[in-house]
Amino acid sequence: MKRPISIDSGYIKSTVRVAGLLAQPFDLPPVVGRSLASTIADLVKADCVGTQVSVIEQRQPDQSSLTEDLAVSDRVQQQLVLSLKATQPGMILLQGLGLLAGPVLDTAVLLPALLAERDHHDTWWTTLNELRQGRELPALEASTTLGTAAERERYYQAQQAFNLAAFGGRYVALGDSPALAHAEPQVLFDLLEAEREFAVIWWSRLNAMRCRGELPEWVISNRVGHGPDWDRWEVEARQVNVALFGVTDPGTSLWPENQRHQVRRRV
Repeated sequence: MKRPISIDSGYIKSTVRVAGLLAQPFDLPPVVGRSLASTIADLVKADCVGTQVSVIEQRQPDQSSLTEDLAVSDRVQQQLVLSLKATQPGMILLQGLGLLAGPVLDTAVLLPALLAERDHHDTWWTTLNELRQGRELPALEASTTLGTAAERERYYQAQQAFNLAAFGGRYVALGDSPALAHAEPQVLFDLLEAEREFAVIWWSRLNAMRCRGELPEWVISNRVGHGPDWDRWEVEARQVNVALFGVTDPGTSLWPENQRHQVRRRV
C-alpha cells in the first residue's frame, strides 16, 4: 500500500531584524515568504552601514493567520514601492514604517547646507530692501510689503518654527551641534516649504523686474534674480532635502499628495 501524500498547508513568515542603528535591536513587520524580506534586508544593509541586518524565518503550521499576515505584507510592500523612488530607500522605508521617529542624519552635514541656503534667501531680501530704501522699487512692488522689515520678521518666524521642530531650539548657527528633535519627516517638510515660500517670492519679484528692465545696474552686476541664480539656489535646496529626507524632491518622491508642494519653474 502506498503511503498517502502529505500536503503542507503552512507558509513561511519572515522578519527583518536590525541591530546597531538604535540603542536596541528592532524588527520590521513580518512578511509572508522569503523574497520580500530578503529585498528589504539588502536595502537596509546598503543604507545603514555598520548595522547588523538579519532575516528570521518562522514556519506557520497552517493558514489560520494567513489573511492577517498578507495584509501586513501588503502594507510593507506598498511602503517599499514608495521608498524605492528615494535615493536611500532602506532608510526611507524604516521611516515610512514608523520605526524611526525622525530623520537619521548628521547635523554636521545638514546645518552647513541649511545655513548656506538661508544665506541665499537673505541675499534676495537684502537686495529688495536696499531697492526700497533707495526708492528704486517700481510702483507695483513698492505698494506691497516686499523688502520690508515686517516681511522679514514673518520669514524669521517661519524659520524659527522649522528650527524648533528640527533641532528643539529657535536659533542655530554654524559650528553648533544641535540634537535632532524627533519630528515627523512630513512635518519638517511642510515647515521647510513654508520658509522657502518667502524666498521663492523674493526671487520671482526680482526676476520679474529684471525681465521688465526695471533693475538698476548694481543689482544686475550682483547676478541675482536671473536663471543661474535660481539654479544655484536649487542646488543648495536639494542638498538640504537629501540631508533631511534622502531625496532631492520630497514633495514629488515621498508625499505627492501634499498640497503645499508646488513644482517650481524659473521664468
